[in-house]
Amino acid sequence: VEAGLAKAQARLTLEPGLDAKALLAAVPPHLAFLRAAHRAGVSLSAPSAKMLERYASKWLPLLATADEGSALAPPPDVAWAWHCHRLAPRSYARTARRLGLPETKPFLIQTEGGSATEKAWAAAYPGEPFFLEGNSGDDAGALVLDGFDVSAACERQRTFLWQVSGPRYDEGYFLCDGARRYENFLRLMRSGEFLVPTYQIDLFWHTHILASASTYAADTRRLCGFELPHDDSVNDRAEGSKLNRQYEVTQRLWAEAYGETYAVPGGMYRGEPPEAYFDATWEKETVEIRWRLLREAGVT
Repeated sequence: VEAGLAKAQARLTLEPGLDAKALLAAVPPHLAFLRAAHRAGVSLSAPSAKMLERYASKWLPLLATADEGSALAPPPDVAWAWHCHRLAPRSYARTARRLGLPETKPFLIQTEGGSATEKAWAAAYPGEPFFLEGNSGDDAGALVLDGFDVSAACERQRTFLWQVSGPRYDEGYFLCDGARRYENFLRLMRSGEFLVPTYQIDLFWHTHILASASTYAADTRRLCGFELPHDDSVNDRAEGSKLNRQYEVTQRLWAEAYGETYAVPGGMYRGEPPEAYFDATWEKETVEIRWRLLREAGVT
């Protein structure tokens, strides 16, 4: 009885939650960005030295001249490097403070000419084309900014789109449930444990970071008790690895805190992508109608 009363009291005194409506609205443009980067081919191989040089020596200085809230649409190669850098919020914040970078509108990528961003680039760098034509011919590059390895982050994020392209990611219920579970995941961070997200949760985690750095910092301070870092370098799935050990811990803490199973059908690791995924023409299979009919028939 005492334990039950304590849990009820804890629920009554919870910090205000996330803006789930805003978070859900940010998921489609996030997924659209990932698909555009994939179609452009910039996320399919190791980042070239030219891509990383353009990001560090061209894009970041240009970004520093922009106004807060500007809608800047970078070319695909730069957009991908910027995307992967911002997924490490603490590291990116150090770079932003050093260079005076404003917070701008998220999930923008330019694949056709004529934008105001392209004109600003041309004025700043008259000898540097805005679009990186074809294969730059460079070997894989290296870039470390303020202690963060941007090139390694680009490598790690190559297959994220595959993991969040299962049929359930087209379901409204699944996404609404993901927003709820993500908020609960943040609250569980107060345990002090290294928690392992499902991919359903991870999609919302990435979206939250990218949609607004300031909102993410404020929300995680409130819900976790600290500004939550995002470390995607722990990805060894071998038996006995940190990832596997802490996933077991996460399942146990989740069941104790929320009284439900942590794993979600359709929202877990899908295995490594097939070879076809690494072609720019790959498109996810659309099975929304079939999935809905199977679900209504009681098939999981």
